[in-house]
Amino acid sequence: MSADSDWSASLDLVRQAATAMRKSAERVQEVETRAQAVIERAMREIQNAHARIEVLEERLSAAEARERKSEERAAEAEEWLRRIHEAVAQGCSRTSRSLLLNDVSASHRSPTRAEPAEGRKPAGLFRRKTLPARREEAAQ
Repeated sequence: MSADSDWSASLDLVRQAATAMRKSAERVQEVETRAQAVIERAMREIQNAHARIEVLEERLSAAEARERKSEERAAEAEEWLRRIHEAVAQGCSRTSRSLLLNDVSASHRSPTRAEPAEGRKPAGLFRRKTLPARREEAAQ
């Protein structure tokens, strides 16, 4: 009996080993399946990230182009403001000279002509000329 019991014990050990190997193979399969799912999910996330990066790069390029355009427009506006400022400054200095010359020539006139008639506004800065009057003066 001892031989039979040795065979029986050996068979039990072989069955236990086979069961352990089967369970191990099943666990390996489960781990591989989970690993494959993780890899596939990671790949999808990477693809989505690449797509978002492309969209963001396009938006960044568009924003940079708008920024350059805005900077160009701002520089152009500043240049026009400088030109307008110079023109106004030159115009004011011409007007100042003209007023100064008018004041000097008015002081050499007879007193009756320098005084405005009663009820009339004095000539100079306070009297506005209409556009047609200005055009007439410019034409002369």
